[in-house]
Amino acid sequence: MVKHYQHTQIGYLLIIALTIVPLFFAYRMIVHGFSWIEFSVIVLIGGFLVLFATMTVVIEEDVLRIRFGPGSAPKEFFLERR
Repeated sequence: MVKHYQHTQIGYLLIIALTIVPLFFAYRMIVHGFSWIEFSVIVLIGGFLVLFATMTVVIEEDVLRIRFGPGSAPKEFFLERR
């Protein structure tokens, strides 16, 4: 198939927001001691950061493909010609 268009959008605001929150919880863990809840929040938000920091759109001859991050949960839409 011939690629007609491909673009990757980087979510800079999302990256900033999802970096500040774990840093806050890491600071709390340094000051107040280790907490499994805060550690879990850091890991969970880090996973969201990896999965949703970028979005790639590819338009091929008859298919529109959208995927977030490193290929997680791709979605395809079939295009009809007029």
